Amino acid sequence: QEAKKEAKEKARQKEIERRKARGIDEPLEEDDDDEEPDEFIYEPLEEPDEPSQALLIVQGDNPQSFWLNMSGFDSGYIYRCSFGEIEKESYGEPLQALPMSGMDDIAVHCMTFSKSQRYVYLGLSNGAVRILPLPSGDNPAAPPFGEIEHHWTLSMHDNHNGHINEIKLSFDESHLFTIGCDGNFFVYEVMPEEEVDKAIAMAKLFSPRMRGEDEQFLEDIVDPQAYSIEDAKQKAEHDKMVRIAEEKKAGVRRTIAAMRKQFKHLMDRNEELPSELRLSRREFQMDPEIKQQIAEETKDRIDILNKELAWESAKHEIALKKLNTKYKDLLDKDNISVISFDNRISVSVFRHEKLPEAVQQLQHQLETSKLDTVKSQHSKLFDMKEGESSLGETPGDSEEVVDKHSEEIPTEAILKGNVGEKVAKALHWLETLRKKKEARKRQWDELYAKKPEEDYNDPADVIAIKDAIDNMGDFKLKTDKNYVVPDNLRINANKKLIQLFDLQDLIYNMKHDFNTKLVTLRDKKLLIVEQFDKFIKELQDIQ
Repeated sequence: QEAKKEAKEKARQKEIERRKARGIDEPLEEDDDDEEPDEFIYEPLEEPDEPSQALLIVQGDNPQSFWLNMSGFDSGYIYRCSFGEIEKESYGEPLQALPMSGMDDIAVHCMTFSKSQRYVYLGLSNGAVRILPLPSGDNPAAPPFGEIEHHWTLSMHDNHNGHINEIKLSFDESHLFTIGCDGNFFVYEVMPEEEVDKAIAMAKLFSPRMRGEDEQFLEDIVDPQAYSIEDAKQKAEHDKMVRIAEEKKAGVRRTIAAMRKQFKHLMDRNEELPSELRLSRREFQMDPEIKQQIAEETKDRIDILNKELAWESAKHEIALKKLNTKYKDLLDKDNISVISFDNRISVSVFRHEKLPEAVQQLQHQLETSKLDTVKSQHSKLFDMKEGESSLGETPGDSEEVVDKHSEEIPTEAILKGNVGEKVAKALHWLETLRKKKEARKRQWDELYAKKPEEDYNDPADVIAIKDAIDNMGDFKLKTDKNYVVPDNLRINANKKLIQLFDLQDLIYNMKHDFNTKLVTLRDKKLLIVEQFDKFIKELQDIQ
């Protein structure tokens, strides 16, 4: 077991030294599993029997050092080597090995540097050209340009048989030349380094969240007269149409002016001719039929244009009517704001809709039905009162009538015969009736005198009520099984609907009254402002 561990440790140390010789600084992953140590012994890499071919050698930072690129097993790296004194343990090993990103099995056959020592151009075994930017430094070949992600690659030669043998730049570095084993010779146009720097600077856009020190914040557009994006677009289209129409008018005017000039020239030449060869004015006129045809065509065009404009006008009018019906006619008042004279207080109207017609009609129906109900109740009450008034006289009224007639009859009348006897009996009966009335009145007075006061409580009733409160409890009518809610206290959908309509009407009336008062206040302010303007003008005239 100990021997296996020692062999494993030796293999691990050897691998670490080999990695250091190649310039790989990444540490090896340690094995934490102590139960199975035999499965993780580091075996040395198997080297090929034939050595790899050296393809490229470039001078390093001193005469003793150089850069080497190889093919086969050692491809994909650029090795830094030296001719000076070296240790025996590292004999035959490079001083540094730089991996080329994305080039595991691809070898570099040739390379060249720019004059500014900022870029290196590589010719690869797969027929591609790779350009790598070099960091700034004293020696551009010394930096580890192989392990870099930012590069530019272009494949032109054959990928299998077109490895590049030679790559060179022109004297002004405006063109790049490559020769491949596929028998092709390519010339590339190279962008100047100044333009490359500008393109890189433009590509490195800063984040929108980061602002430079000299960057100014854009101010918001607060001008109410400023055009919006849609308004600006529509205005640009309208201006374009106007410009095209004006250009067309100008072209027609130029054509007419040229024709007038030509006609005037013809008239002058006609005047120069002898009188026998001279043409008359009528002969210069066009065929009347052609003139009439042109006039009719012009009239037809005008009619068509009027129809098109009428259709557009009606279309816009209908669209405006629809918009007003959908958005404006529903509102009770337009958007009105009244500002105080010191600009401290601003009051606006309520933006509320009118009551719908269906609600108004339903309210009218409910009010009509309610009025009919009230009228029927009043008519029933009136009929009941008439019935009471049509009944016969009460006994008290008859007594008053009798008493009234008895007062009118003279008590000292002296009559004789049968008539006198009848009159005497009648007077006696009236006298008896008067005495009974007086006796009944005295009884009522005595009864009223015994009547208790209104706040008087019978002691027996008080004791009974107290006993009921103490022993029987308080029973409500609604707890009774036979209790029936009266009609006037019953709640149904119609009553709640009426209440909702009443509330909606109340809210609408309150808002409408407020808007009306605000509009009146607005008119009053306008009148005051107009008067002030008039007074100021008068003062200016006086001064």
